[in-house]
Amino acid sequence: VGEHALEALYGEAAATVAPQAALLADILAENTRFTQARASDPVTAQRDSVVRSLEQSSTQYFTLHSQLTTGATFYADLQKRLTSLLQAGDDLSYTQQLQRQEFEMTSAASFERRTQEQQDHELALKLAQELDSGVADMKIGGSSVALGQPVAAPPQRAPEPAAAAPP
Repeated sequence: VGEHALEALYGEAAATVAPQAALLADILAENTRFTQARASDPVTAQRDSVVRSLEQSSTQYFTLHSQLTTGATFYADLQKRLTSLLQAGDDLSYTQQLQRQEFEMTSAASFERRTQEQQDHELALKLAQELDSGVADMKIGGSSVALGQPVAAPPQRAPEPAAAAPP
C-alpha cells in the first residue's frame, strides 16, 4: 500500500511541474512587454522620473539632516569649551590684577617706610650735630653750665624738603 501511494504522489507532482515551465515563459514574456510599454509611455516615464527625483531628494535631505545634527553637536561642545577657556582667562586676569595691586601696595608701604626711616635718620643726625655743637659752644664760650640746668637750644632751622620719591 505504501509504495503504491508514493508512486501516485510522484506522478501527481510531475504532472503539476511540467506545465510550470510553459507558464513561467508566458509570465516572463508578459513582463517584458509590460516594462517596454511603461518605458515608451511618456506619462509613466515622467512619473518614474518624479519618483526617482523624490527618492534622491529624500536621500539628500536625510544626509544633510545628519550632517547638521553632527555640526550642531560639534559647535555646542566647542561653545562649552570656549566658555570654559574664557572663564579660565578671566580668572587668571583677575588673579594677576589682585597680585599686582598687592605688590603695588607692598611696594608703596615699603617705600614710605624707607623714606620715613631716612628722614628720621637725617633728623637724628641733625639733632646730634646740634647737640654736639651746643655742648661745644658752651665749652668754647667759657661759660660754665651746671648739670641739670636747661641749656638754650640753638635756633631751629626749617626742615629740608624730603627727596622726591622715585616713580
